[in-house]
Amino acid sequence: MRKSSACRTFLRRAAVAFLLVPALCDPLPAVMTDRVPPNESFRALPETTTARHYCWEDVNSPEILRVEGDREIVDASRPALRFTLEVFIDPIRLRRAVESYGVPESWLTYRYRTEDEKRQRERDMIARCAPHGVARGRKADSLEPDYCWVVQVSRDDVREAAARLKEVGRRAGYNDFPRFVGLLASFVQSLEYRLPPDVRRGRDGVPIQTFGLTMPIETLYNGHGDCDTKSALFASLLLGLAETRLILVRGENHLFAGVRMQPRPYERFIRLRGEDYVLVELTHPWRLGHIPNENWHAVRLKQMEVLPLFR
Repeated sequence: MRKSSACRTFLRRAAVAFLLVPALCDPLPAVMTDRVPPNESFRALPETTTARHYCWEDVNSPEILRVEGDREIVDASRPALRFTLEVFIDPIRLRRAVESYGVPESWLTYRYRTEDEKRQRERDMIARCAPHGVARGRKADSLEPDYCWVVQVSRDDVREAAARLKEVGRRAGYNDFPRFVGLLASFVQSLEYRLPPDVRRGRDGVPIQTFGLTMPIETLYNGHGDCDTKSALFASLLLGLAETRLILVRGENHLFAGVRMQPRPYERFIRLRGEDYVLVELTHPWRLGHIPNENWHAVRLKQMEVLPLFR
């Protein structure tokens, strides 16, 4: 007797976001003078080159006097350095990046008759999603962004922005790698914290599942993002200019980055395959190597997953 037809829908990954309130010196609120209105960027993309202007403070520039739990006591006589940056968004690169990522919602549902057929349908769907930056999730019957794919394909898209950031830092005397990493981090931290939508509309109006992630060049254009969106932008900017290795550290409701470099006093890091990765919180202004105690506690208890951004 034939089994009745069955239907399976893959679960969508919940947007990874956790609002963190850093206990630092009070930084200057970030300003993007031409921020895109909410949801406007998802209706239409620009047809011509678009300039974006940013103003922020580097929270890594003041000298730390001591650390008390989550609080950093800094030298008030040396205020944080302020920076401005103009970034030009290429409309062709922007559209290509946006349309390269995400899968039609119709792909998330398939039919099967037997368990063998079910497993084959799952394998086929995952293989179909892979070229669009979507991979099998941690939980059964789920999909999520392929962060390594997103970062690697975005390096060229944000390379010019990274070069402009590097020049801004050079003029301020930022000549060593840790200070450059700190400048990149403070820039990404300055972007408005906002959850991207889970779905965008394709050119033909078809719903495209994005799992709450925007591509790095799109994040630059929008001027906002959440924890994994900002982490992907940070990694793409850094890898666009420097030959280094990065990791992402992911928990149930949060994600942050790690950069391979020598830890300095007070900096928290993870050792992976004999190499040290200094941790970088990107949702709000935290100094390099300083993450909330609850996240550090979860790291030490091995409650967070390490995702290398290299194959």
